[in-house]
Amino acid sequence: MANPEVFRAARNNAHLYERICAAHHCPVSVDENLLRCLSTPPRFYSEAVTLQPEAVHHLGEIAGGFKDSFCEWQPEWGTRTMLFEAEWIWLEPGLLQDSPTGWHKVETNEELQAWELAWGAGDAETEQHPRQFPESLLGLPDIWFYGFLEDGVVIAGFIINTFEGVVGVSNAFSEVSRGPWLWESIVQVCGASYAGQPVTGYERGSDLNAARAAGFSAIGPLRVWVRQIQLLWIAVA
Repeated sequence: MANPEVFRAARNNAHLYERICAAHHCPVSVDENLLRCLSTPPRFYSEAVTLQPEAVHHLGEIAGGFKDSFCEWQPEWGTRTMLFEAEWIWLEPGLLQDSPTGWHKVETNEELQAWELAWGAGDAETEQHPRQFPESLLGLPDIWFYGFLEDGVVIAGFIINTFEGVVGVSNAFSEVSRGPWLWESIVQVCGASYAGQPVTGYERGSDLNAARAAGFSAIGPLRVWVRQIQLLWIAVA
């Protein structure tokens, strides 16, 4: 039986998918088992997300990649290859702290463009694709972009989305370090602005280690799967 917190983490993550997909005019359907994109999903986003154990058996005619929120898909079931494995993370409200200085919410399209430029630093393909985070995401009641400025330039940031009493953290980046400073700052910002709500997300590698050092717990694995032809395209691109 999956950790009940993983259910909430997966639902929160699906909510972020809904918001990003809507900004890209990609309709989705959501039921108790799956979130499905009904047209081509935005760059970096899967065609489906499982929302409860055994939901992989409801994937049906999903042709593209999907997020297996409970690590249940087996390679022998089809022509898919694991893109990566990560851990859902969770922070209880009691561990949240006061807000640090230097962080601000992105409020204008110009600020969002600067935020995305810093977020995508080093991505040679960025200019070949539409904006990942369109202006229509600003002003929504449940998604916010946070940036850290140094000499007027964005050097770090992350996204917050809230859904059913859970705060989701995603797309964390820093030009200086993705280590303790960034994740300690995230904990402090969440403590100041979203007190009383648990915080979730998923990370891997050094980012997972930094999140755990800042107080998050790893609560369960997830995997992202792609068609083998997709993986080849990603490698070539």
